[in-house]
Amino acid sequence: MPNVKLQTLILLGVTPLLAMISTVIAVSHYFDIRQLIMRGFDQKLFAVSTVTASFVDPDVHASIYRPIDIRNLAYDSRDRRLYGLDASGHLYEINLTTGEALPVQSSSLYNLTDITYHSDEDLLYGVNGAGQQLITIDPHHGDTRSLPLSTAVSGIAYDEDADILYGSHRSLSTIDPTTGTVTPTGTLPTFVRSLSINSGILYGTTIQDQPLIAIDPATVTPLPLPFMDELMAKTQQPILGIDLTPDRQLLIAGSQQLFKVNVNTQVIQTDFASGYRSEATPDYQGYVQPMRRINNRLNLTYVYTQIVSGDRTITYVLDATEGEEHTPIGWVENLTEEEFSGVERVASTGRVYLSDIKPWEEWGLLKVAYAPILNETGQVVAMAGADVNISIITQKTRAALLRVMSVGIVSLLVGIVASVYISRRLTQPIESVKAMALKIAAGHYGQQMIISQPQEIADLVQSFNHMSVALQDNLATLQDTNESLETVRRQQELIEMLGQMQPAPPERHHPPVIQLYTPDPLHYAAGWVSEGDRILVWLPHPQTNLIDPKLDSPSPLMPHDDTEMVTYIQRQQSRLLAARQYKELERMTSRLLQHYVDWHSIRTTLDPLFPLDVTSFIFYDATTHSLRAIARHSSPFILLSLHQPYQIGNFLDTPELQLEPHQVIVVLSGATQIDQNTSNALNDLLNIPELNDLLQMLDEVLTAASHHPTRSTPIFVATVP
Repeated sequence: MPNVKLQTLILLGVTPLLAMISTVIAVSHYFDIRQLIMRGFDQKLFAVSTVTASFVDPDVHASIYRPIDIRNLAYDSRDRRLYGLDASGHLYEINLTTGEALPVQSSSLYNLTDITYHSDEDLLYGVNGAGQQLITIDPHHGDTRSLPLSTAVSGIAYDEDADILYGSHRSLSTIDPTTGTVTPTGTLPTFVRSLSINSGILYGTTIQDQPLIAIDPATVTPLPLPFMDELMAKTQQPILGIDLTPDRQLLIAGSQQLFKVNVNTQVIQTDFASGYRSEATPDYQGYVQPMRRINNRLNLTYVYTQIVSGDRTITYVLDATEGEEHTPIGWVENLTEEEFSGVERVASTGRVYLSDIKPWEEWGLLKVAYAPILNETGQVVAMAGADVNISIITQKTRAALLRVMSVGIVSLLVGIVASVYISRRLTQPIESVKAMALKIAAGHYGQQMIISQPQEIADLVQSFNHMSVALQDNLATLQDTNESLETVRRQQELIEMLGQMQPAPPERHHPPVIQLYTPDPLHYAAGWVSEGDRILVWLPHPQTNLIDPKLDSPSPLMPHDDTEMVTYIQRQQSRLLAARQYKELERMTSRLLQHYVDWHSIRTTLDPLFPLDVTSFIFYDATTHSLRAIARHSSPFILLSLHQPYQIGNFLDTPELQLEPHQVIVVLSGATQIDQNTSNALNDLLNIPELNDLLQMLDEVLTAASHHPTRSTPIFVATVP
């Protein structure tokens, strides 16, 4: 077991225990708080849904949800308003942005089949097809008057450009608004019940398969409508009334909502309020505003009302949500069987339903509550809903967990601080004893210290005090003798050690065809390594000397005085450093040969690895007799061949060479430039005579090199038998 301090041991024992206790307490409190939070949200959801259901009047709720049956449209080009007339004869103003309809203060106008706006008089004109009447309506004050028509008219449209009031039935006619005279101008291809005009083109609604037509009023001939097929595909409901704005926006009253068609671009807009229902009515705002205040105050996600509108289908009526997630009146949502189960339970039992947290396809993870809205007979006609998103519950739970963790961390820190204090009270006397023992071990005898508690350590300190005094007395008389003997002994050991540190000449193992001649590897670091038939040779610059030249001189075996001792030690250190450098060079090159086979990998690693004082690296493959070299400085060679003149070259110019049978290559380490013009200098350097026999030539070359005054230059020789 590794050595552990007492203070560390106490901390390692107490800290995990405190951490475990804090964790258990935190987890226990976390689940209690989570259960409390969930219970609180259940109570909130139950209360909000029940209260909302209790103050919603079922009749008012039904009127808010009830769609408006807009049958006719008239666009006020002066005030840019769109008027609509429903089946009961009530006049509405329709919001052109949302498609919501708000009632206009006017008397009921029964049996009107179409209306149009007269811009010059700022009045609405309507026709009663059955009663053959022209009705004039003041939309601002609600005043009306009637004028008999000479002929029944179903559709009516006012042409501002031509100041003509058109009427339609089976034929196209003009109407005199002062006398009520109807003058036919041509027969229509079909019965037209609603009429509008813009830019000299009449548009009308029919009861045929094509519910919308365009007519040239001059010739009473139909005109093509390119957008008709797309319009029918998008509306998928009866077209009841139409009108056009000055910028050629065709406004269409469908049976369920408003549509808008840009006649120029043929773009069809369909995103209008369902059933012309309006959220701006006092009834809607009177319910939604309190619901929003409750929603924000209790930090809920959704508060709303809904009705069951089909099999696993609900329709939203009131929604307190604001922004992009707001659900308009009449928004229909299809539920899964699991989601619809709670709605079905409230509708069948009339009791409040509280769900667990579960995923909803449209709204994500929610916890929901439904409360029934009952009519006078106790029948469930709608229900109030309150939802909370899991993110809010998670946020509350996370905040509670953070508080619990904070308490646990504080408790843990207090425990650690207490443990540190106690451990220091215990370990401080031990540290003092340790310091005293180290001083005695360092030779400071006679040390004294006083510790009164704890009792065990006080007794131990007293024993140390006695031992310190005894050591001081016993060793005082032996100190001088010991120092003298120790000095002599250490000098003798140092001399013997330095003598043993002299490196032995490296043992060479190489094929007999390879020779490397160098005076002393420790001086010049010339050497080679082999791996199988592959040999890697390095030749340093002739001026390279690993051993300090000032210290490279003979010395006596045993120094006689201090000066000789210092010189002797420096010389041995210099030779030891040279031997280590040489061994390191051998080790690195040997590992290169072991790890790499191809020359490219060896060259890539060698090139940046060694200093510039290495003149050349020669890679020789004894199997293929090929040489490859890295020459950083001049690296001359001479190639001897049997029965042929010798050749002179330099690895700076020829990095690769292939030896043939009966050839010898001699490589020099140095800056001597060898060429044909300096062959005499080479002969003087190597003392190579012209011989006929190759082996005799090689022998004499090596013999001459070994006796030549320039033998300090390392020479590498490779032969091919």
